Amino acid sequence: MDSCTVYSADDVAEVQQRIAEDLAAWHVLTRETEAPALMDVESAYCRGLALHLELAFVGRARSQEGADGNALNELRMIARSLLEGDGLLLEDATVAYSSERAVLGIAVGDPIVLDPDGIERLTGAVLNEIRARFV
Repeated sequence: MDSCTVYSADDVAEVQQRIAEDLAAWHVLTRETEAPALMDVESAYCRGLALHLELAFVGRARSQEGADGNALNELRMIARSLLEGDGLLLEDATVAYSSERAVLGIAVGDPIVLDPDGIERLTGAVLNEIRARFV
């Protein structure tokens, strides 16, 4: 499979809109529902949004993405870790990752616990990187 070196501004805006709509739906649901069990699924819902964000740009060229620990690297590491790491952030030897510089600040080996605020911040940072490197 060829890697993608260019995304259109429309592609990026569409992903941004879909994630924003999903987060808005979550906020409406949690405002209108007082079920404590709903909070138990918040992290699972947000993990799904992180995977959605990764899959929207999964074909991006790694060489163009860079390996400096940017938000795209962080998202790639989170997605891989959710699928292969039992929910703990796995190290990626090809990335200069630092939790101190990361959007979510998750250290390698720590549990990946996501919430709507974190997803909003990660989405913003990822889309900024996509726009800077691929649009």
